[in-house]
Amino acid sequence: MGAALLARRGFRAAQVAVNDLGPRAWAIADALGWAKTYDAEYVALAQFVDCSLLTLDARLARGASAVVRTIGPDQV
Repeated sequence: MGAALLARRGFRAAQVAVNDLGPRAWAIADALGWAKTYDAEYVALAQFVDCSLLTLDARLARGASAVVRTIGPDQV
């Protein structure tokens, strides 16, 4: 079981509310092996509105490219 899924279960047990993008961000973080959902929230939002993710973070661009269209630092 991935780290993001374990963290999500912990939040559920603590009854912390997540927004509509939360479940999608958790799934993305888990699929990409990310322990936190911070970056996955941006990826989930880009996926939700069907747009490219523009970022100057090369690591984020590489990871997110498996999920959404990305425009990374080498393309800006």
